[in-house]
Amino acid sequence: MIFFKNFLYLLRHHKAAALLNLAGLTVALASFMLIVMQVDYDLGYDRQYENADRIFRIERSSAADNATVFSPWIGNDFSTVEQMTASVPDIAGEGGLRWFSNNVFDESETRFPIRCIQVTENWPEVFGFRYVGGDPDRLSEPGTAVVPESFAKTAFPDGDAVGKTLIPENYEKPLQIVAVYRDFPKNSSVKNDVYTVRPLETTISDIMYYIVANDAGHKAKIEADLTRKIRETDGDSTKRIRLHTLHDVYYATDCISDSHEKGSRATTLSLIAAAILILGIAAINSVNFAIALIPTRVRSLNARKIFGCKTSVLRRNLIAETVGTTLVAFLLALCIVQWLSPLSANLLNGIASPSENPAAIWISLAAASTTGILSGLYPAFYSTSFNPALAIQGNFGNTRTGKRLRTVLIATQFMVTIGFIAAALLIHRQDRFLKSHDLGFRQQNILITTVSSKTSEQPDAYAGMLKSHPAIADVTFSFGQLVDRTPPMRLSSVYKNRTSKFCVYCVASNFLSFMGMEIAEGRDFRETDRLKENNTFIFNQTAERKYGIEPNSTIHGFTARDDIAGIVRDFNYQPLQYAIEPAAFCLFGINDCIPLNVVYVKVNGGDLAAVIGHIRETGGKFDIRNRAQDIVFMDQAIGNLYRKEALFSKQIALFSLLSILISVVGVFGLVLFDMQYRRKEIGLRKVHGATSGEILRMFNAGYIRIILICFAVATPITWYAGDKWLERFAYRTPIDPWIFGTALSLVLSITVATISLLCYRTARENPADSIRKE
Repeated sequence: MIFFKNFLYLLRHHKAAALLNLAGLTVALASFMLIVMQVDYDLGYDRQYENADRIFRIERSSAADNATVFSPWIGNDFSTVEQMTASVPDIAGEGGLRWFSNNVFDESETRFPIRCIQVTENWPEVFGFRYVGGDPDRLSEPGTAVVPESFAKTAFPDGDAVGKTLIPENYEKPLQIVAVYRDFPKNSSVKNDVYTVRPLETTISDIMYYIVANDAGHKAKIEADLTRKIRETDGDSTKRIRLHTLHDVYYATDCISDSHEKGSRATTLSLIAAAILILGIAAINSVNFAIALIPTRVRSLNARKIFGCKTSVLRRNLIAETVGTTLVAFLLALCIVQWLSPLSANLLNGIASPSENPAAIWISLAAASTTGILSGLYPAFYSTSFNPALAIQGNFGNTRTGKRLRTVLIATQFMVTIGFIAAALLIHRQDRFLKSHDLGFRQQNILITTVSSKTSEQPDAYAGMLKSHPAIADVTFSFGQLVDRTPPMRLSSVYKNRTSKFCVYCVASNFLSFMGMEIAEGRDFRETDRLKENNTFIFNQTAERKYGIEPNSTIHGFTARDDIAGIVRDFNYQPLQYAIEPAAFCLFGINDCIPLNVVYVKVNGGDLAAVIGHIRETGGKFDIRNRAQDIVFMDQAIGNLYRKEALFSKQIALFSLLSILISVVGVFGLVLFDMQYRRKEIGLRKVHGATSGEILRMFNAGYIRIILICFAVATPITWYAGDKWLERFAYRTPIDPWIFGTALSLVLSITVATISLLCYRTARENPADSIRKE
C-alpha cells in the first residue's frame, strides 16, 4: 500500500504534473497490453497441441516446380506418401485433409457458414481432438461427421447435436453428427469446422498431409527417408520432401499456394519493438516529470536530510511514488482496454479482451512494475545527491550531467516518434498500393457469390434469368474464386515431352472478356469450344516463358490432347505477397466434369439491394439453398485478403499518434523544468531588451536542433526496417523521401507549438516580478 500512499501524496502536492504523467503512462500501458495480446496470438500460433513440437506438415518439391520452391499440396503423390509414412519407423502417426465445402445446411435447409473438411481416419488423433459428447469412434463409419462445440450450441439450441443431420454444400448426401469436439483456439491451423472421414482421391491435388514424429530431433532423418523413398517409387531424382513444424508454417513464405493462415516475423518483431519503445518513451516522460518537480521539492528533501532523515529512506519513498503512479496507470489501462475490447477487435487478430487473456495481464503488470522502478531510480538518486547547502540556495538545475541526461532522454523520444510516424506512412502507403494495384483484370462493379452444384449444372438458364434484371449487364462463372491465397487447382501435365505444373482455373467461355483480360497471342475462348470432345486452355505469359507454351498446339492436360488456344497477359491470381507463377484458364468441352460454382455478376448501377434480392431469388428457383448465399463485391473480397496488412497499418498509425501524444507530454515536463530554473534569466534578458518573440525563439532553437539530429539518426534506421518489412511482398511501393520529410515536419510543428504555448506566459511576465520571485 505504500506505493499508492506515496502516489496520493504526489497527486495532492503536484496535481498537474502527476495527472499528465499518469495520462502518459496509462496510454503507454494500454498500447503495451494491446500489443502483448497480438504478439501472444502470433508467437503462440499452433503451439497448443499436446505434441505440437512433433507435428510436421509434409511439403514436396521437384525440378518441374523449381527445386527450391515447395508446395504443401501432395496431390498425385498422396498414395505414395501415405504408404511411405506408414513404413518409416520414426513416424508415430499421420493424417491428411482436403477442403470440401464452404457451407453446410441442416434438415430445414438453414445455411451455416462453416466449412466441411474431408480427413483420413487418423487425422483427428494427430492433433489431439478432445470430445465433449457423442462417440468419436463412429467417425470411421461412412456418412458421419464431428462438429465443434461452438457450432453445436449455435445450430442446435437444445444443445444436443449428436444424431442430427447436416448436408454439405455441393454434396447431396447427408452427414450424421456422431460427436462434438472442444473448440480449438483462434490461433490454430485446425479451424473449428465440420470434419468427415472419406477416402481422399489421389487425382485431386488439394491434399495436405501431416505426421507425428516419435522424436522432434529425428526430423532430418525422416526427411531423408521420405525423399529417398519417393524418388525410388517415382523414379524422379529431383523430388524432395521437407518437413515443417506447424508454428514455422505460420511464418513460412517459401511455399507456393499455401492456404495456411500466415503471419510475418517482421511484423511480430516490429510490434515487440513498438511495445518496448512506447513503454520506453512513457518511462522517459516519467523521468522528465520527476526532474521537472525537483525545483519545487529539492529544498524540502534536503531539509529533511539536514534534520536526520536517511538518504536511503528518501530515495525509497521517491521510487515508491513512481511505482505507485505506474500501478495506478496499469489499473486504468486495464479498465480502458477491457471497456474498449469490442473496438479493439478491429485492431487485433487475437483475443481483444484482457479478461480472456490472463497472460497479457501478468506481462503488462510486470512491465508496469519494472517501468516504475527503472524510471524512479535516476530522479530519486539525482534529487537527493546535492549538497544540502547548495540545494537550499537553489543552484542545482544547471548541472552539466543533469542537462546532458535530459537532452538524451528527450532526444530518444523524438527519434522514436519520428520513426513511428515514418513507419506508419510507409505501411499505410503499401496498404493503399495493395488495394489499388492493377491485377490485370476488371474488379469494379462486379458481385461474386457461390451456388450449389445443382445450379452450376444449368449455367445458361441461370445466367439468362439473372440478366433479365435491367441492372445486370453480364454474368460469368469459374471454379474457385479468381484471386485467393490458394488457387482452386494445380495440374501436372506434359507439354512437348516436358513436365509442366501450373494453376488451373476452369471457367465459362466469356470469362476473359467479362474480366477485361487481354489476349497477348492466339485467340480467346469460343462458344463452340464447349462442343468439342477435348478441352481448351489459355495460358498466362509466365507459363509461356517457363515452358515454351505456344498457341495452336496441344497439351496432355485433363485429356491426352487438350488444345491451347492462346496466351493471356499476366494477371495476379494471388495476393501481392506472391509473384506470378504459371497459370492457365480451361474451358471444358462436352465432357464437363467440374462444377463452376463461383458466379460473377456485372452491375451497371440501379438499386443494389434489389439486385442482390434478384440474385438470391433467382438462385432459389434452382436450389432453395442459394437463397442464403453470400454476395459481395469482388474488389471487397480481394481487399479482405489483405486484412492483416490493414490491421498492421492501423496498429502502427495508432501507436504513432500515441507516441506523439506521449512525446508532447514529455516536452511539457522538460519545458516546465526549464522555465522553473530559467525564470530569472528570462527576466534579465527582458530587462536588457529581449522581446517575447526572441525568448520563444531561444527556447525553440535548442529543441529544433535536437529534433534535426534525431531525424538524421532515425531516418536510416527506419528506412532499413521498412525495407526489410517490404521484402515479404513481391510487389511493393517505393520508400520515398517525402515520407521522412512529413514525419520531420509533424514533429517539428507539434513541438514548436507546444513549447511556444507553454513559454508564452513566462515570456510575457513583468521582468521585475520574475527577478523578485527568484
